[in-house]
Amino acid sequence: MASSNSTQIANSQHLTRQIFRNFERQRSMAKPAVLRTVAVEGRRVGRRTDAEYGRERKYLTPTEVELLIATAKKRGRYGQRDALAILMCYRHGLRVSELVALRCAQIAWEGTPRLTVQRRKGSISGIAQTLDRDEVRWLRQIQREQPAGTTYIFQGERGAVQPRGLDN
Repeated sequence: MASSNSTQIANSQHLTRQIFRNFERQRSMAKPAVLRTVAVEGRRVGRRTDAEYGRERKYLTPTEVELLIATAKKRGRYGQRDALAILMCYRHGLRVSELVALRCAQIAWEGTPRLTVQRRKGSISGIAQTLDRDEVRWLRQIQREQPAGTTYIFQGERGAVQPRGLDN
């Protein structure tokens, strides 16, 4: 009985190696992807346009954003935080790197609450943007839930979230 099990294991390992070798051989023979668009005999060859994929626009409508926010609230351990992140990206036009780099000190609470964003990629920084009531309410709730002395607004379980290549 033990020898039949070891034979089956050896056969499955041999089969796995054979499949892997075949996969590697096919992958090495595959043609590289065409990354630029070229006209051949009056027909475009290469990347397809958004219209060819059936995409007519490159933005989300307010209804789609509301649906995203509602879904984020219901899912995961940090639904409220995720919903706020989506909302702030949408309303303030934030990149992900700008979002995760937001610090509590960038919010001016006195008078009309305002957010000052340090922009990336050469955009104009330092323009204060007003925060709506729902954003203020969610931000205060997140601040109450975070440990005292927290620097960043959006934190993961292990502290501040920093994407690669972000130099602060």
